[in-house]
Amino acid sequence: MTTGFTFTPPMKPVLSTRWPEEMAQWVFEPKWDGYRMQLLIDRQHIALRSMHNHDYSHAFPEIITAAKRIAEKLHHELPIVLDGEMTMLDSALHCRFDLLVKRANRKTQTNDDKATLKATFCVFDLLSSGSISRKNEPLITRKTHLKKLAELGGFADPPKRGSTIALAPTYTNYAPLWKDIIREKGEGVVAKKRHSLYVSGRSDVWKKYKNWQKVAVVIIAETETGYFKGVVLQNGAWVSVCTIRHGMSPEEATALSAVLKNNPNAPPSIVLEVLTIGYANGALRDVRFSRFLPHRSPHSCTFTALTTGLAYTPDVTRPEKILWPKQQWTKNDYVQYMKSVAFDMMSFLHGRALTVVRWPNGVNEASFYQKHTPAYAPQTVKQACGEPDGMICLEMDGLLWLANQAAIEFHAPFHRDGEHHPRELVIDIDPYPSAPIEKIATAALQIKALFDSFSLFTFVKSSGSRGLQLYIPLQPNVVSYVETRLFMEAVAELLLAQAPNLWTIERRIDRRGNKMYLDYVQHHPKKTIIAPYSCRGREEGYVATPLSWTQVERHELFHSQKDVLEQRARGHLPFLQMDETRQKTQSTSRQWPMLCVLPTRHKC
Repeated sequence: MTTGFTFTPPMKPVLSTRWPEEMAQWVFEPKWDGYRMQLLIDRQHIALRSMHNHDYSHAFPEIITAAKRIAEKLHHELPIVLDGEMTMLDSALHCRFDLLVKRANRKTQTNDDKATLKATFCVFDLLSSGSISRKNEPLITRKTHLKKLAELGGFADPPKRGSTIALAPTYTNYAPLWKDIIREKGEGVVAKKRHSLYVSGRSDVWKKYKNWQKVAVVIIAETETGYFKGVVLQNGAWVSVCTIRHGMSPEEATALSAVLKNNPNAPPSIVLEVLTIGYANGALRDVRFSRFLPHRSPHSCTFTALTTGLAYTPDVTRPEKILWPKQQWTKNDYVQYMKSVAFDMMSFLHGRALTVVRWPNGVNEASFYQKHTPAYAPQTVKQACGEPDGMICLEMDGLLWLANQAAIEFHAPFHRDGEHHPRELVIDIDPYPSAPIEKIATAALQIKALFDSFSLFTFVKSSGSRGLQLYIPLQPNVVSYVETRLFMEAVAELLLAQAPNLWTIERRIDRRGNKMYLDYVQHHPKKTIIAPYSCRGREEGYVATPLSWTQVERHELFHSQKDVLEQRARGHLPFLQMDETRQKTQSTSRQWPMLCVLPTRHKC
């Protein structure tokens, strides 16, 4: 390098299966499924270097931008070299490695980047600061310096999805961390001796413990390199998901090789249990042999079974029950969908009193509302204390428990339990039955243009039916329900005045004609709205889907569970920036009454 930085080959942990006996001599950190990197920060130069000293600055511009802000705050400590893990966090402990690979290999930004998962650099060590090498200092001393720099520099603490540069948490006991790793399907834990110096290469004073996941694959062939090809059934065909030999004894490998060579035309029949840390980009990662499964049917080794086994799922009762007959979607399909979106739903539903609608026998049969927590509910579901009444999910486990109860629709108020001010301003577009999709999209874009003129950033989602709902995130406890109600009424009146042939505020359906109904009267402390990513109890199988404005412009408004899962697999998360935007709009929110100067009958 020509910038004055001296790259240090990283210190690496050794794989272990036994926890340290002398706990007081060790500290513990999460092990994320990402790329090991060093962040080099100086006044005139900032760079990201991989563990092999390759420059990845171009691939993660959000990290470089955040580092520039940190450099301004820590100018007296520069240059600094931080050691950490580049991740794309799906939760605090789970990384989307498949998306990270795509980002690392990408050369340029795309227009949809604002609606995709951000990279997070999780910092766990300090190699130098102020031109002073810290490598010969004990780990606990390095962490003390790092903690101070993190506080002064404004690092996120602890890491969470959406943060850019974050301080990795340190534990004095592995047990609570390991419990969370198991629950969130994280990669594992790293144990480090408190007084270890930083020495390049592998060292037994750092140990890693993998959170191995067990899945079944079928072996069909031996490769030229002596590995065995593992496959699963997908859409009636055998597809490759791994090659394996690690973990087998020489005797096991020899016996398996002989069986395959002696029966070249035999149908797939040899089933193995393998250990892996996850699935990304068409293959299982870090695969190791566990055991043979002689009594397991090869046809039970499906791609669905594989992906289900790699993530937390509660026991699904009657998984084969059809909930959406038109699409032949089963209860198991639904719970798997909810598992995929649970983190994002919980980000929105956190602390909110839920009313759910349950369809125990499918969406074509009878349904009922439920807002009271049953006595047999798990501890992760409790009853709200304030208004409106409802159930509160404390963890994703609670949300999935409700899904297993065939709770299909999740309705939530605009505030959290115990609060009295809305967290979002929402206007609901209710089209007439025969409204063309182009007209619905145009209507939403007209409202967006109006809010843009107020410098209010707007998010949009489908209702899961024919409507669209526009969200403006608000700072908590700033704007009252009275203010939002008056403002929304003023907006509705203005839109009606601008386009009387497009809009109506008539509540009676038979009097609306071929006009879009602007529903602003739902903004009330006791009212609820369908939650983002909630399914609907309709035969079409649509989801209340967060949309990008590019999708609205393309008239791509209504999406099924399958559509949503495909979009999320590409990292498409349009509501990802909502909380960040909420914080940026604080000053605007405090001036809320001044925005209500529209030419209407009612003024704030």
